[in-house]
Amino acid sequence: MEQKTQTQDTQVESPPKKPRQARNLLRPGLKMADLTPEEQEIQREYLKLKKREYRDRTAIFYVDDWTEYFQVSEEGRELDLHVNRTGNQIIQELGIDISNLNFSPRAIKSLGWYLAPPAESVSRIVRLHRSFEKKLIRMVRFQGANHQIIGDQFADVMGDDIIKATQKYNLVASPTFAKIYREVLEQLDEKYSDYNNTDSIAVHEELKRLRKLDHQAVKMEE
Repeated sequence: MEQKTQTQDTQVESPPKKPRQARNLLRPGLKMADLTPEEQEIQREYLKLKKREYRDRTAIFYVDDWTEYFQVSEEGRELDLHVNRTGNQIIQELGIDISNLNFSPRAIKSLGWYLAPPAESVSRIVRLHRSFEKKLIRMVRFQGANHQIIGDQFADVMGDDIIKATQKYNLVASPTFAKIYREVLEQLDEKYSDYNNTDSIAVHEELKRLRKLDHQAVKMEE
């Protein structure tokens, strides 16, 4: 009897098995009923984690999620078309002849104005302007914090780059770009002036410079 009791005690005291890590076991064609009891428990834990994760992300996209969604959305496609049309117009106003660039006729036909040296700068600013105009503003989760993203760009850290690119390529020589540029700066200053970082300061100073030029132009007309 004593030996049997010791055996029973040993069985009771043995440590339980560690639960396996929660993961998705439902492959295509499988149902919960097709899993073993142990696998069903793992699957339930996985579903609990996913439900908790979704609840924590209410109304907030992760950067990769938003970018992937935006690229194929109706808004994203419309934005691409607008940038293409407006960018082509700006390049023409700047007097840049795409046909003179050292690219094949096939590349020029398919890529067009995107081959011009200032194309990336034009594209970013036109895209940002249209996104402000259409209110394509979302919250995203990035590096553990929530951020506003305008269209598919972090507008709060673009100010300094926008200004430098505009000056480098003299993009304001295009009337279309000059109007867009000014409106983008106004929007950035209104939304992010209290950030007091390199970009917000650069935007504020550039607006001051442009307003001073406006004032001087008015005085000369008088």
